[in-house]
Amino acid sequence: MDPLPGLVLTFDVRSFSGQRNETMLSTRETLYRIVAESFDHGGVRWEDCAHEDRGDGILVVVPASVPKTTVLGSVLTELVHRISNAPVNADGTGLEVRIAAHGGEIHRDAKGFAGSDVILPFRLLDSRELRDALAGSTARCVVMVSDSLYESTVRHDYPGMAGRAFHPVEVRVKETSVRAWLHVPGAATPAPAAPPPVSPEPAVAQHNGARISAGGDIKVENGVLAGRDVITTESHRDPRWLRREDNQ
Repeated sequence: MDPLPGLVLTFDVRSFSGQRNETMLSTRETLYRIVAESFDHGGVRWEDCAHEDRGDGILVVVPASVPKTTVLGSVLTELVHRISNAPVNADGTGLEVRIAAHGGEIHRDAKGFAGSDVILPFRLLDSRELRDALAGSTARCVVMVSDSLYESTVRHDYPGMAGRAFHPVEVRVKETSVRAWLHVPGAATPAPAAPPPVSPEPAVAQHNGARISAGGDIKVENGVLAGRDVITTESHRDPRWLRREDNQ
């Protein structure tokens, strides 16, 4: 069977297995309600998307007829807002969610969705980088997108997507080793890396009408000029006064 293009989103609730059964059921109901409402209010009909239950999360496949910019724009905005404002459970815990997204070629058989482009967002979802981002911030949801999705869509700041700060991370989970892009709502954009140091300009001197440059300092002693990697740009190359000392 030929695959069909689509956008895959995966959701996972933090610390789900540590909840009591009654709380788990409430958490699942809240998550499904938030995701469905976010799609509908974000401009994508929830019923047009396919989804599979994952116990402590959801797999959502958005058809190619839906612009990725809408899902990563208004729908994601709704998701962040609704998760951040979700009610606290009876035991005092709040809903905290990891989200991963990737676009690709999706296979589907009688048992569900399959293929490498379905596996990848689950690897991102399970990455230490995404887990640490949620555990180490005050945000109640964090988002990671694949490198290809970032390059094709996210980085262009389409309407509804502009202003979101993503930064690159290296993800290594099982046999997967890829670059991905992480967004923590409310976090500032990391400072850019410092530019590489600039190599000093070669030393330049004039001698008997010749212009001489060298990789290090030039010195003239007793009429003899020396330096590292000495180069002349004129025809005055008399060996009686020009010599090279590589280790000066």
